[in-house]
Amino acid sequence: MNDPQIVPLFSQPLYINKIRLNQSMIDAVVNTKCINSNEGYNNGWMSDTQWLTTQPEIRSIIEEHLSQYVFNTLAVDNTKHQLEHTSSWVNLHKPGDSSGAHTHNNSMFSGVMYFKVPPNSGDILFRIQNMIPTWCTETLYPEVTEYNQYNMREARIPTEDGMILLFPSHLEHSVTLNNSSDRYSMAFNYILRGQYGMRDTQLVL
Repeated sequence: MNDPQIVPLFSQPLYINKIRLNQSMIDAVVNTKCINSNEGYNNGWMSDTQWLTTQPEIRSIIEEHLSQYVFNTLAVDNTKHQLEHTSSWVNLHKPGDSSGAHTHNNSMFSGVMYFKVPPNSGDILFRIQNMIPTWCTETLYPEVTEYNQYNMREARIPTEDGMILLFPSHLEHSVTLNNSSDRYSMAFNYILRGQYGMRDTQLVL
């Protein structure tokens, strides 16, 4: 019997890379004022939502990686579409904070960049929502001996200083409990401007 070819069709592509941080980048995040408006639910603290508009160095790095992800990996036509920043904010998770499962609305591509991540301060967890079938439905879910890229419904990504993650905005994610000291990250959203479709389905954003 020949070795089979297994193809993980219809993926939710996650981009992972590492950036060399300098002290000015770290200071820009750590010195950003964050407030807690979650009414005691320990979901963390966040800044205003246009943070990258005042941080040209960090924005340039993020858009370089986004261009690689969107125009090279996903092969989006860069003669018809352009990336546009819509929102960005600093996240501060104090000990005991976490973030519940959520997606990012009114956005196409989202990401997180990590600036100060003490050990045991929380990982990011991605999950396919129950209503979306993969290799089986939630109606009948057989027991498996181990989880792998073909049968998993969630993936836990350990985070570290300088890591950047990019993913489709509809991909559900959460952040696990911070069992350490203050943890700083920065999240962002982008859409694609440009020409969609043709003739009767044409749309220009």
